[in-house]
Amino acid sequence: MSSFLALPTEILEQILVQCGHNGSPESISTISQTCKELRDLIYDTTIWREVYLSVLDSPFVPQEVIAKFVGGKGILEKGKFEWKRRLVAVMSLQKQLKTLDLAENLDGYIFTLSGLAAAPFPVFPDRPCHPSLNAVWVDKLLADGFPKPLIDRLMRKSPVMSYTTNSAAANDSLKWEATNVGEQFYRLVLQTGFRPHQAVTPDINSCSSPARQQALTRAVARHHVYNMLYPSASRCWGPFLPCPASVLDPSQPKEPHLLVPDYPFLSAARIVMEANLRESLEESDESEGMISMVWESDRGQVWPLFTYEFGRRDVYEFIERLDGKVDVGDVDGSEGRKGLNALRMGSAPGFWDGEGTKERWLGVDGGSEDEQAPGSSDQPDAEGWDWAGVEGTWIRAVCWMDYRQLLYHSVRSLTVIFRPDELNHDMRETCRISTMRLRITGYSWTHRPESPSITVLPPEPTSLSPPSSSSTLQGADEMPDAESAFVREEEKYKDAMDSLVYALPVIHFSDDQPGVTPERTIRGTVRMIGGGIARWSMISRDNPEEHDDWVMEAVQIGGIGSGLGAAGMWTGAGHENADPLGPMWTWRVA
Repeated sequence: MSSFLALPTEILEQILVQCGHNGSPESISTISQTCKELRDLIYDTTIWREVYLSVLDSPFVPQEVIAKFVGGKGILEKGKFEWKRRLVAVMSLQKQLKTLDLAENLDGYIFTLSGLAAAPFPVFPDRPCHPSLNAVWVDKLLADGFPKPLIDRLMRKSPVMSYTTNSAAANDSLKWEATNVGEQFYRLVLQTGFRPHQAVTPDINSCSSPARQQALTRAVARHHVYNMLYPSASRCWGPFLPCPASVLDPSQPKEPHLLVPDYPFLSAARIVMEANLRESLEESDESEGMISMVWESDRGQVWPLFTYEFGRRDVYEFIERLDGKVDVGDVDGSEGRKGLNALRMGSAPGFWDGEGTKERWLGVDGGSEDEQAPGSSDQPDAEGWDWAGVEGTWIRAVCWMDYRQLLYHSVRSLTVIFRPDELNHDMRETCRISTMRLRITGYSWTHRPESPSITVLPPEPTSLSPPSSSSTLQGADEMPDAESAFVREEEKYKDAMDSLVYALPVIHFSDDQPGVTPERTIRGTVRMIGGGIARWSMISRDNPEEHDDWVMEAVQIGGIGSGLGAAGMWTGAGHENADPLGPMWTWRVA
């Protein structure tokens, strides 16, 4: 031991950092018990900072990018960040997963994974694009899929709450989906996609098999996204949680930061869209490149409709992006943009090439260090910048089913007692894939309320992992109330993220390439809503001289300018009671 202590301090520090990097913080705890000198070294904050940053992304970089847009004051000091506590939360979770001992720590599991997925290191221009350490860890922790209790929730059709405006808020609050932990779980599913539980000894004929889990989850998700009772003015006719009537004007929130995503619906939309896109590729090779091709899958579930020549290729490349597949010898940095890395801010192709995007976000070449919104206006003008990476080539996929079938399933969704085996797995859908070339037509600014309900403060780093109840590693397995820890941290940064609504302009755009029908026009906006989420709204019409036909509402999956694009729903522009609806997904390709 004396010879070990004789090593220079720098070498001892590197040994301890390597222990943490190898996923063994417990070994650091063991070393700390050998002598006072090592214990003093180990409990030095600098050591834990180095260990943390060798395993996970820096939690400060994402907030530093937006800090100048929310006042630039009150950023959490690095000296006060609890490096050890947060690292131990992740490492302890890995240990519990190995022993399948998660029965009493599902909340901690959800909050830890959600925190990691929500704050990966951004993709910056003109820098090497290495994979995010957070993304690597989320993949590790999801290697065997979601725990069975969470899979059971996705496969189970809960008693359906009323989607009418007369539903009691008290009833909604009783649902698990409306709790903090429920919201974060469905947000995680939206970000990662469905991950079936990998049982030790799966039975292919039971619900434990991954294929069976996929089928049941997809069936439940379809009933969610094809419910004609879902859209309402209180939801701003989109995948959002209901707003009180007192804050709507008439069907849009007076203060946009009060509008927040409905993650149970959005996660269902991703599950349905992803499964449909994968099935759309199951046609024969001979049909590749055909335009307006309609093909019925062997299972009779999806009819893909490609409206342009390279539609199948673009869907195939997007699925590769979701799966994180990297070509052998790939040296262009794409491994840092695929899989869960596609959640990262700026990971979409061409994001940083937009008007003012790099200069304003990074504060270079004239970008202000203290951004302030000009005079607010509801009318588009020329003052603004492309903070969302709008201008470029996009793919839009929308799905729908036969109207009679839609009516039938909407009525069935009112059934209170509904077992998974009773779900109809033979819903037949059409999936239409088209291209858009978006061009910015102007900007506007959201009015800041005279008596704002928010204060402009930058967020604490968005790591939502619950704290350890002990100041030593020996107590790392004792987790306190994870939801209470989450609520405390949520309150600290929510106001800052909400204030982005008033710090970033509303971007107005149109489609310069309307696709297979030259008469079709698309116009829309991108704006910030509650929690620092980008909201995409689009309106289409088949004849420029007629009225609007369809509206689409979606939210960005992951950070601003993420490679996963935006998912949501479409419905009739007139918002009639009998309007059809369905899920949609749009992503940028250039």
